[in-house]
Amino acid sequence: MAQQLLSLMGTKTYHPQKTTLMIGVSRDTIHCSASPQQCSVGKNEFLSMGNNKQMLINIISSSLRDIGCDVINCEGDAECEIMHPAIAASEYGSTTLIGEDTDLIPILQLQYIMGLCSEENVLSELCSEEVYTAQGRHSCRRVVITSGSWTNHVLGSLGARIPLKVTQEQVTYYATPHIKQFTKERFPVFIFHGDVDYYGMPCHVNSGSKLGMDNAGPEVTPETRTYDPCPVRENHAKAFLEKHIPTFLGPKMYTKTCLYDMTLDRDFVVDSLACRGKSQVIICNGAAHAFKFSCLLGKILSQLAIDGSTEYDISGFRFDRPAIADPDNYRDKSFSWYAKL
Repeated sequence: MAQQLLSLMGTKTYHPQKTTLMIGVSRDTIHCSASPQQCSVGKNEFLSMGNNKQMLINIISSSLRDIGCDVINCEGDAECEIMHPAIAASEYGSTTLIGEDTDLIPILQLQYIMGLCSEENVLSELCSEEVYTAQGRHSCRRVVITSGSWTNHVLGSLGARIPLKVTQEQVTYYATPHIKQFTKERFPVFIFHGDVDYYGMPCHVNSGSKLGMDNAGPEVTPETRTYDPCPVRENHAKAFLEKHIPTFLGPKMYTKTCLYDMTLDRDFVVDSLACRGKSQVIICNGAAHAFKFSCLLGKILSQLAIDGSTEYDISGFRFDRPAIADPDNYRDKSFSWYAKL
């Protein structure tokens, strides 16, 4: 078998007593190693030469059978053979066909035109939602909305909204002269709860020490926000550090602004819009702290987008919970909208 394959790839010399055959196929290249010889050839070039494709299939099939595998060679068009089970399954329910070959899509469309499968059961799984942007129209099975403070701008086109309060917040970095005391190895992230809530971070890489006031900024919109720090809040932050952690302070390096997009209960919204008849639209609002959970939220959203469900319990983040669906009667006062300066 090694001699056959090397011959196909243009290598003539063969030493059967020394040979261990290894075959590797990457995206564009077929690699063959039959010690002491090695060779590589472009996949398209290899498969375009004579009967190489069928001979390679025969060689691999023979090797698989030698180790006890059942091998069935497709005598017809492989893409059509892949389609037949999906088409048959679509007669009994919603069916998703997963494949890397884009030829499957026009073949599936042809099957629909010929009346061999139903649009709602198969085609809708491939393309059931259209998104219009400045760059054009995009078709997809599901849409994931993660637009932060712009959430209601996007949801408005679907006739939905979330009761959000958007505020402009800020954090300040200080060039503390005691930087060794505040590295991440020696100093923790902290949160101070009082009339005003403060949070701080240790120094990391080239940054200084960092302090912010939680939920203390003015209400804005994405269009009216500015990037100008509030000197009053800068002074409050400085006074807090002078009282509680004076060595954390140093010359101000800079202050950065950001937007909070806060729900009434300060919790995430991670759900589909099934309650609005749009189960193919998935929304994730991070309530100003999603970044800390970005890896997990990304996994959840990918599962919802691909499978329509997730292994994680996200029932507490539903779109129809009282803080979202009935804000006028929501009574949980665990969090105050405004810090009392």
